[in-house]
Amino acid sequence: MSQNEFRGKYEAEAKKPLQPYYPVIGLIVMAIAAAIAYFVSTPVFEWIVPNLLNGNTQGQELEIQIAIGVVVWLVIISVFGAMFAVFQPKTSKLVSESALKGEKDEREADRLRAQRRRKQMQQKMRKANKDFTEI
Repeated sequence: MSQNEFRGKYEAEAKKPLQPYYPVIGLIVMAIAAAIAYFVSTPVFEWIVPNLLNGNTQGQELEIQIAIGVVVWLVIISVFGAMFAVFQPKTSKLVSESALKGEKDEREADRLRAQRRRKQMQQKMRKANKDFTEI
């Protein structure tokens, strides 16, 4: 038996305390990632130029270092976003096929009950009218 088994159909969901601050936390993470990328771009640049570019930078050292910083920043943000997506708790609003089928069956049963009540009421009214006309 789960703790939410007897919860009302329209009861409000429990709120997550940090959810309103997600945008601010995201901006802080982006700023931290930018600082890390700034400090890491120089050693990465010094490793890339002799190993991959064979020393051919043609006076574009600053542009290459900025591009490396942007790539490092994107990698850090992507890794953090992936970790957040994996560990973020799932919402309970996911709908399953069996739940939809159950709701559909319940609506159909309600419709049939209403139709049966209507027919019973019509029979009673006919009988009452028949008895009234016999008097």
